[in-house]
Amino acid sequence: MVGILIPVAPITVRAAPRVALRHQIVPGSTVVYKVRIETARGTGAGEQTEIQTGKLTRVIFSESKPGQSTCAQMLELDWPVPASAPAGTQPERNVPAPDAASSPAWVQFSLKRVGLEHAPLLVPGRTAWTRHVLSAVVDVTDFPREKVTVGDGWDRPFQAGSIKGRHRCKVEAFETTDAHIRVTLTVTTEVDPPPERASRHLVSARSVVVFSVRDRELLSLDGRAVWREADRAGGREVTTRITLSADQRDRMPPGQQATERQAIRQLAQAVTAYQREDYEYASRMLQTFMKRWPQSRWRPVAEYISRRMRSEGTSPEPLTARELKQALARQLTLWNLAEQDGDAAMLNRCRSALSHLAQSSRPEITRLLNDADPGVRALACFALGFGSAPADVALLLKACQDADARVRRSALEALAIRASPLADADTLLKGISDDDPTVRQRACEAVGACLPDDSPHRSAARAQLVDRLADDSPEVVLATARALMRIGSAGEIEKIKQTAESAGPSPLQDALREILSTGSEK
Repeated sequence: MVGILIPVAPITVRAAPRVALRHQIVPGSTVVYKVRIETARGTGAGEQTEIQTGKLTRVIFSESKPGQSTCAQMLELDWPVPASAPAGTQPERNVPAPDAASSPAWVQFSLKRVGLEHAPLLVPGRTAWTRHVLSAVVDVTDFPREKVTVGDGWDRPFQAGSIKGRHRCKVEAFETTDAHIRVTLTVTTEVDPPPERASRHLVSARSVVVFSVRDRELLSLDGRAVWREADRAGGREVTTRITLSADQRDRMPPGQQATERQAIRQLAQAVTAYQREDYEYASRMLQTFMKRWPQSRWRPVAEYISRRMRSEGTSPEPLTARELKQALARQLTLWNLAEQDGDAAMLNRCRSALSHLAQSSRPEITRLLNDADPGVRALACFALGFGSAPADVALLLKACQDADARVRRSALEALAIRASPLADADTLLKGISDDDPTVRQRACEAVGACLPDDSPHRSAARAQLVDRLADDSPEVVLATARALMRIGSAGEIEKIKQTAESAGPSPLQDALREILSTGSEK
């Protein structure tokens, strides 16, 4: 067999180009992203997962000052949808289903001056803590001025609230077509140790980001953050995954930019007035905006602020019975989120809104205590926790005898919030032995909050609380420990220490030690 030598042309290896990365800085640039946020709490059989979907709208407006533009952003998210929950469990509170007409459920709005190199993405988050966590995977578009190529890497400091660290960025790949270059980067967050005694912290964060060099726009983002929630909330591991994908892209002509800029500035005045609690001016600005620009793409912001004002009882128009239920349900949802994430600012805002509703709509709320739906009765009990009428205490004590556990626990929680010494001790102590663990939890909280120093029931209360330190529910154990730190003697506090030691290394032990530490300081 004779071999034949065939000449082969030399292979030319083409080096990857070097490109400048910039993020949506061209005036008139308009992009709409699909957004999906999946949050899983716990692991294995105890995992609870919820999913939110929506869209992020971003527009860059030109400004008269050279080198500057304005970036307007609007994030619209639908109501969270539970994707999984532990078998045999039910939510602690039964909230009436949100009105479909009130979608989107959550709207964030941002208006900022930006330079020619960086227009950061709006970071989602219903509470301050979740915004700080998601900043680690979303605030990743601050690129170096120098051109980069495959294999290049850089890092920059990162901070969001109490979370500090560094972003380690690397160019992973180029995908080149005739007139287009897509760049794939990874951004990994190296997290600094959390502040001393911080009971929640970010564990890890990583994003995969794809950019269009030609259009100077983000095409997609896939970020994953893992964090540990506060010990008082159970100390579970939480994983949040957020994805953004470009759905619509356009260029806005200068004339349209000028018109939209006027609408945006009017809207920004209304938002600012709402934030400083000037509700009359905010309402007037919102009405003007919707009348003058009825078809504006930014109308969801105006409608959302209007709904929030109504749900907070600050709108000049009275609420219908249906609107009152929706308003209370919304405030309860926000209260749950703020309590879970320790967001003091949101808790204060909810407290103010619920106090206003409990005063202005008290007759309507008390009528809801007789509603056929136990979820509505529970909601009315919770609202009365923020009222001031002494007669409300008797109504709540009666609700503690309701056949539905949801109503009983909401009534006990309301009594704990009011911390009223008028609460009947026998009723509260009966709740400590309830068959439902969430009722027992709220009863322990109410006993710790309501029994005055001179109450003849204190001795019996302490004895029953000590028994609850052996409860099967960690939430009941923690509520018991907090109550004993308020009304217990040195002997009962020693029992808490023994419970913490016997718990062994666990989130429960960490939470009990935190209660002991903060309680001793107080």
